[in-house]
Amino acid sequence: MTALAIIALAIGWALAAVLAVVLVALAAVSFLPLHVSARTETALTGDLLEENLTGTVRWAARFRWGWLLLMGQVAGEGRVIHLAEVRLLGFRLHGKPGRRRERRSRPNLECDLLRAPIREAVRFARRVWKALGVRLHGNLVYGFSDPVLTGTCEAVLAATGRPRGVRLQPDFLDPGLNGWVRADGRIFGFQVLAAAWAGLRNPVLRRHLKQRLKTRLQRSRRAGAPAPTRPEAAAGTGASP
Repeated sequence: MTALAIIALAIGWALAAVLAVVLVALAAVSFLPLHVSARTETALTGDLLEENLTGTVRWAARFRWGWLLLMGQVAGEGRVIHLAEVRLLGFRLHGKPGRRRERRSRPNLECDLLRAPIREAVRFARRVWKALGVRLHGNLVYGFSDPVLTGTCEAVLAATGRPRGVRLQPDFLDPGLNGWVRADGRIFGFQVLAAAWAGLRNPVLRRHLKQRLKTRLQRSRRAGAPAPTRPEAAAGTGASP
């Protein structure tokens, strides 16, 4: 086997290895599940003569992708965040402050181009929410300052149906909201990609993206093109009188 054949074989094996790594990464992103959960605990009480409730509200949100590959959680009480971290393979990742970017003047955009991203963002959120399959669990004891309002709420819940997995108990004597609620969901990467692809098929966004890509390609070609040569200056200044 010649040296050229050995080099070609080594390049082929290297390309095959790179392709295998890319395929494994795509499979991991597409088929590893992403688990999302959120929990809230409330201990709010009030007076029959007052509308405001006093107490504590503790909350926490977690996500886990690929079992223990990537994890993150944030927790706090009220408006104060006590814990926020992201771990990769068990190692904690520290965020870096973002650089401040200068604002550039934007050209006037059409109304359709302004409405299209908002419309597709709402649709994307609906598709992702539907794919998550959120399940609720909890036990809450609630009551209003007016017992009549508490009874009306119970009547509405009895007529429309109570949420599955959440136990609601009325309290006609003391107003407040006490208990806990947890929401769990799971989604795969290919479902997120499918929802994003459905949004990119919008004709307004697709036309705008094609125009932006064409403009960038033209700018890159102009930047890479050689500068035009200037005519050489004449050696003499002209004939003397």
